[in-house]
Amino acid sequence: MTQSFDYDQYRRDSEESYRNPLHVQCLSEFEAIGKRIEIYALPGLDRNPNRYLLSLNNSATVIEKKGSATLSFLKSKKVKPLWAKDFVLLEFKTHNVIIPIKGVPKDVAREFWRKEDKKGNKEAELIIDILTDTSLDESVAIAFGIDRTFEERKANRILTAEEVILDDSRVWELHFNKEWQQQAQRITGHPWKRSIVMANFIFRTVYKRLPDEVYHRLVAVNEKRNYCHHQFFSVEADEYILRRHIQDVLSLMRVSDDKADFTKNYQTFFQGRGKLSMDINF
Repeated sequence: MTQSFDYDQYRRDSEESYRNPLHVQCLSEFEAIGKRIEIYALPGLDRNPNRYLLSLNNSATVIEKKGSATLSFLKSKKVKPLWAKDFVLLEFKTHNVIIPIKGVPKDVAREFWRKEDKKGNKEAELIIDILTDTSLDESVAIAFGIDRTFEERKANRILTAEEVILDDSRVWELHFNKEWQQQAQRITGHPWKRSIVMANFIFRTVYKRLPDEVYHRLVAVNEKRNYCHHQFFSVEADEYILRRHIQDVLSLMRVSDDKADFTKNYQTFFQGRGKLSMDINF
């Protein structure tokens, strides 16, 4: 797995926070459902959308777990991302509290919530449901009053094929929910399980929309089809690209009367759009 976190920068940020304490903001869309997710801005957030942290306690209490639950997650043998194994959380000085926080990288917090969601944690499920439709980076920018232009966001966030498709598979997660399955069965006229027609339908409507370089890499790493294709998408590509596209296909199925109607709606919707953009903000 490609390492996506800079340890040295993390240490430097911790040291710098004692000279210039971090500012905190809460994300409004989560407050609307009673969730107070605190975000701490690191220097340079206005130029780089990744420059922020969560706290050890808040990342756990927001899903009604003790702060130690995040530490337990980091010590897990199955922890994702792999770079988080044996990771020691450093302390950061902040403006709003006297006691320093333990700074949690967003990738750790996000995977921790995903794990808890899979275990049936309803509070984590609420957060994950919003994160599938909302860019966390965008929400953070809004919370801190940062107005990034389209070109700035596009320049910062376009993912390469290697950043989209991993060499090793991730843990399986549900991508095609019950409604998606039912709608697909209605449109194709074939059962969901053990149907070559259904497999081809998913392949054509979902994975063939990927840019050629991304698609070819996906087929290469999962050549024997020992895993589901979606297991090879990185966390960011899965959240901001794949799941959103799957939702788009579901929306098109909902408004289609039959297979012919769906084909027409699908072609109309994607006409002139080309392949899926690897810009995770749009």
